[in-house]
Amino acid sequence: MTATRETRRSILLTAVLLLASGGASAAELEVPGQFPTIQDAITAAADGDVIVVSPGTYTGTVNPFGKAITIRSTDPDDPAVVASTIIDGAGQRAVAFFSGEQLDTVLEGFTITGGVADEGGGIGIYVSDPLIRKCVVRGNTGTQGGGAYVYASSAFFDEVAFEDNTATDGGGVYAYATTYARFDNCSFTGNIATSDGGAVAGFFAGLRFKGCLIADNSASVEGGAFEGRESSAIFFSSLVRDNVAERGGAFKLDDTSVRLRNTTVVRNTATGSPAGGAGWGLFSSILVRNSIVRDNVPDEFDGFSFSPSGEYSNVTGGLSGPGNIDVDPLFIDPAGDDFRLQAASPSRNTGFNGWVPSYGTRDLDGAPRLLEKVVDMGGYEFRGPRPPRVRR
Repeated sequence: MTATRETRRSILLTAVLLLASGGASAAELEVPGQFPTIQDAITAAADGDVIVVSPGTYTGTVNPFGKAITIRSTDPDDPAVVASTIIDGAGQRAVAFFSGEQLDTVLEGFTITGGVADEGGGIGIYVSDPLIRKCVVRGNTGTQGGGAYVYASSAFFDEVAFEDNTATDGGGVYAYATTYARFDNCSFTGNIATSDGGAVAGFFAGLRFKGCLIADNSASVEGGAFEGRESSAIFFSSLVRDNVAERGGAFKLDDTSVRLRNTTVVRNTATGSPAGGAGWGLFSSILVRNSIVRDNVPDEFDGFSFSPSGEYSNVTGGLSGPGNIDVDPLFIDPAGDDFRLQAASPSRNTGFNGWVPSYGTRDLDGAPRLLEKVVDMGGYEFRGPRPPRVRR
């Protein structure tokens, strides 16, 4: 994607968020105060309106039918409100975006659960580009994409938690022919694929993960965290840990390129042979920059015609390239899943500032990068003792 396109999308997103926060005049429709169901309110809504949903469980499929509206809970910033404002698919797909929705169609502050569908039990997105914010997508089931299925889309997921979803491929998300789907400040935990892609599977897909936690997902065959076929993905300021698969504990790649920038990949496990605890590839590449890749089991990388390369990174076994090291990064508390750096870490102030993109000036905790003039390696920037970021 060009910088110009990224800038245009950022401007549109800013306008959308202003609108969603009341920055422009819009009618407010209340559920269940004025309308008994979310879908009834959608039917009555016009472009620019805001549907405010009180806590409760709302069953059936929610479909905006192409309207440029915001559908939100009473307080998307309150985890208790999000947990108690539930869209329950009750055995059907819970949410559908099928009508060319754009970023000015916003879904915000819900728990989405109980959805079942071949493609996207929780959320199905077809040739649409909605904005989904501050939601929990939990306990949904699909053949492709338990949590979400994204087709031919530039959808934007912001602060969305994908938890305990199940699918044959893509336990959390399955992305197919996606132009440029983005996941910012999202988490993928406890998702299961009975075949490939425990957290995410991509086929002919372009994906970006920024500030994401991808942990404790599993695939029975390939790609505990991410399985890509003829795809590309970038992971920035993210943590990929404790994922499991037969091949590619973290990443399994087939004719796919992955770029890691300021990302920490640790303790992922491949149970088969060949293995690739961090990554297994076939005619694929991983480019590791300003990142930490360590303690993956039984090895870091494996595969046929697979070419990991790196710069200014800390990788077990080492990688050729400028600025690379192979030493204990001195995490604060790995046993407690705290992969921030100690003050004496050899990965502190040893990255390369040129690999920090304009959209990536904050770390996994949301703290500024370049606090000490030289960027650190890994997902976290050292700045002394601090509590872990609370994720929904």
